[in-house]
Amino acid sequence: EYESSIASTSLDIRNAFPYFYYLVNHGSWKKALFFFDDLQSVVEQYIASHPRSQPEKIREKIDSIRVTLATPSVDYWKRKAINLKLHDLVSSLIEIGAPLR
Repeated sequence: EYESSIASTSLDIRNAFPYFYYLVNHGSWKKALFFFDDLQSVVEQYIASHPRSQPEKIREKIDSIRVTLATPSVDYWKRKAINLKLHDLVSSLIEIGAPLR
């Protein structure tokens, strides 16, 4: 059930930020980094309004994704790393009760 929640929430983020996912999965790193700010804003708004959100832990995950986006790498491995980090971010958001629908 927990894994299906992660998959569902991950899908919700993809639906909310489809162009970001498109850019990540097509290797348009600079453009994806630009659209990543929108995703970060949504996460920041959530953690600002929820005291038990562990903001530092969540911000570290956001920063890790940003660094990976900005670091030169082979496209396949970079795509894989970003998707894993997004999955980790989604898991953390679910743990703190984020209503991502």
